[in-house]
Amino acid sequence: MSTERIERVRAILPADGTDLVEAFGGSEPIPDGGLVTEDASVKMTARSAEREGVGPDAFRASWTDWLEPWQTYLIYNEKLVDRGDRVVALVRLRGVTRRDGVEMEHEAAAVFRFDGDQVVELEFTLEREEALAD
Repeated sequence: MSTERIERVRAILPADGTDLVEAFGGSEPIPDGGLVTEDASVKMTARSAEREGVGPDAFRASWTDWLEPWQTYLIYNEKLVDRGDRVVALVRLRGVTRRDGVEMEHEAAAVFRFDGDQVVELEFTLEREEALAD
């Protein structure tokens, strides 16, 4: 089951070099291939902030809020890690701020927690070590 989960997560991840500001900037649903439940918990965490919600609307609202200060925010997929009922996507993010055009790069992770064959919880975090912890 783990290999299947990893492949299903891989199928919905944005391609390397995708600008998330453009990809998540519209009002259309974010494609998830039916992987994520309608009532999935969505959480975005950073050292100084946290945002939680439920379902696709929370997913879009979280990303809209997170991406507000960015002119561009490119994603590069590095590795998918099997953690039992979770798949952890390790990514590198490279962005340019709207204000002053400051270029920044950081490592991040997306944690997809499964119940059966669907994702019931998503967490996006800049804390890779915590995302990988068992």
